[in-house]
Amino acid sequence: MIKNRFLYRAGWLTEVVWLVAACAPHEMSVPERRPGEPYTVDEARACYRSELARRTRDAEADAGPLTTGACRSDWERAAVSIDASLYSVDVPIEAEYGYARYRRTEGDSVVLTPMYAKLVVVKEPVSEGECCYVRYYLPDEAFAAEHDAAYYDAMLNSRPKERYDGLSIYASLDGDVLAAGRYVRGRLTRKAFLFDERRTVEANAEAIGELLGDLCVARIRYGVQTRSQGTKNPPNPVDGGGIESVVIIGIPKIPPPPDPVLPEWDPRDELGRRFKDPFPDADSDSGGSSGDGDSSSDSSDSDAPTEKPYDKNPRIEVEDERIEQMLDSIYLDCMGSTLIQSLNGVKIVVEEVDPARPDKFGGFNYGNNTITLRWREGRPVRDYVLIEELIHAFQFQRQGKAEFAKNTLSNEVEAKAGWLLYQERNLKELSDGQRKRIFNTRSGYLTFYILSGYMQWGVSIYDQQFERTYRDAIDVLRQNAVYGDRNKYPDPSFPECMNYEILNDLMLNCQD
Repeated sequence: MIKNRFLYRAGWLTEVVWLVAACAPHEMSVPERRPGEPYTVDEARACYRSELARRTRDAEADAGPLTTGACRSDWERAAVSIDASLYSVDVPIEAEYGYARYRRTEGDSVVLTPMYAKLVVVKEPVSEGECCYVRYYLPDEAFAAEHDAAYYDAMLNSRPKERYDGLSIYASLDGDVLAAGRYVRGRLTRKAFLFDERRTVEANAEAIGELLGDLCVARIRYGVQTRSQGTKNPPNPVDGGGIESVVIIGIPKIPPPPDPVLPEWDPRDELGRRFKDPFPDADSDSGGSSGDGDSSSDSSDSDAPTEKPYDKNPRIEVEDERIEQMLDSIYLDCMGSTLIQSLNGVKIVVEEVDPARPDKFGGFNYGNNTITLRWREGRPVRDYVLIEELIHAFQFQRQGKAEFAKNTLSNEVEAKAGWLLYQERNLKELSDGQRKRIFNTRSGYLTFYILSGYMQWGVSIYDQQFERTYRDAIDVLRQNAVYGDRNKYPDPSFPECMNYEILNDLMLNCQD
């Protein structure tokens, strides 16, 4: 029986230095991607090869508790998944070592719950930093009894984990655990990452240990010709293999762990910052829920009932069942699901329509990070109103307060183009009254319709017709008294204002 206190054994954090260095931007040539491809299998493979070339540790002598041993990656079956905050490539592997949760029952029999492994290469779209992990799905026992290996094989790193109950554990290529998360019915309820800059390394290490608890895993060694097939690992031990040892990778509750042994190396230096959070729905550092001003659509604080977490993203709080139903419908869309999954926190409240502004149905206030929808009997809020405000919330999250305030008018253009494309994908027509209320005239609607088409068709922002149409869209908005306020909605700078960068990210999963 081998017992390792995974975060507290002497020198463990010192040994992590090699891995952080390995995640620096690789020097190997990166294959060119086709237009519309945000990340490719070839790029991920180049990153993986570069990381292998940088390794300096003895794989056998210095292996961590979740080492794969000898490992072969099946790049022919690699799959790309895209989220606005993280690109990922999942690669099936055949490994020398597999793992299963090891638990003894009251009758002293042993229950093994398989852990499902893949190589995962992740890339942050903003920093363009790349890293490699071996990710293990460890389902809860009840969930494991109802799902076979094909279910876990279909789950991709940057896509929602539908209905999943269990842990997701990320280890280095040498088996050191660097991140862990707990899923309940597909929702990421808790996570911890060693290099999360919002907390100290000690606090991050403690959080990982708490997530893993008193977890025991059995290491299963397979015969050379009978390794686990793809992600269907680990099967029952076979001749030439067997259960080699039981490894404790959680923090024992009794006795308490000793003080952690930390390296002189500071994980906040340049190397540490290059390591990326492997969870696609990680909190964004570029924005926030704080602020003290109005947004592109101002709203007042609400005294509405207490909000509750939305089941597909608990960081979105809603107070009304009607809003949940609208979010469920929006989630079925390729852009809608990415948008909902990517928001790092917003509150959605409902108020009665303001008699002084009867045609104003929604607004986002970045001061309190709240979307307010205004309902009127017999005239409910349309889904495109909610989508526009959700896009504004994501724009603020990505841009931060200063940039968001500078880009108020171009943000309006981008958000309206976004929900127009949503309407077109889902075959939803606007009435003549809606077109006039939103875009003033039929020609105003056609201007935005054409502009959204240019974006979808990939027309260059340097195309003269693109710029003319964009300037026409600005003029359409200026006809509205709200957008005519140049202090609140300053003139955008060309051509930077036309880049559609955020909308492009939200629509990454909408490619044909």
